[in-house]
Parts: sequence; structure tokens; C-alpha cells
Amino acid sequence: MVRLSDTNLKRSPPLTTDERERALQALERIERRRQSLLDARNGRYFPIAVEVLREIRGEGEESPL
Repeated sequence: MVRLSDTNLKRSPPLTTDERERALQALERIERRRQSLLDARNGRYFPIAVEVLREIRGEGEESPL
């Protein structure tokens, strides 16, 4: 099946060298921050928010939010 579209959306131009470098630097900062948070928690990930909320509310596993 082929999908036809009348959208006016156009592709963005490719990133410039400067934009690409800034994006890569941002990804590196994000990764360092993620690792520092993980290190601070002795390698344990943060709990899943839905599970924490259910526990606070005293709800069971089967209860939807």
C-alpha cells in the first residue's frame, strides 16, 4: 500500500558543521550527566514513576492511573 500525502512539510536542510558539532557536544553532556546520576545511585536506576505513585496512593498493580 502506498500512502499519498498533500502535506506542505519540507525537509530541513542538512546541519551545518557548527550545528552538528554543538549537537554532538550536547549529547556528550547529556551522557556525562546520565552517568553521574547513575554513579550517585550506585548503578541503580530511578524507580518508575507510575510504580511510585501507586505505592503512595496505596493502589495495587492492576489499578490504572
